[in-house]
Amino acid sequence: RQRAGAIAAQAKSGDLEAAARAAGLELKTTDLIARGAPVGDLGVSPAVDAVAFLLPPGTVSDPIVTDNGAVVVKVLEKQSAPPAELATSKGTLKTELLKERRQRFYGAYMMKARERIKINVNRELVAKLVA
Repeated sequence: RQRAGAIAAQAKSGDLEAAARAAGLELKTTDLIARGAPVGDLGVSPAVDAVAFLLPPGTVSDPIVTDNGAVVVKVLEKQSAPPAELATSKGTLKTELLKERRQRFYGAYMMKARERIKINVNRELVAKLVA
């Protein structure tokens, strides 16, 4: 965290690549990414998403603490989704969200049902039925 803080401070006043190189770290870039998508070697990180998508292009973030360590992000470019693409994918997204909500509700319902119901397995009867 301390190294990431030093790199972020140096990058804000100069060059992120030079700051990373001076710290003996490798600078990695990605193509454009969507929210919730894996970010290079880091993988999916809600903490990085929350910061990176709020930063304007050309801005360097403060250190972002993740499960694997700390990250400093520099946003090089932002691109909004085209309105036509949003309109066509709206129905699909709505269907996916409804499906996810149903699955979560069903999972929670089944968990509560399992807590209330005691199941006794009659092994002799199962053995007779299987044999």
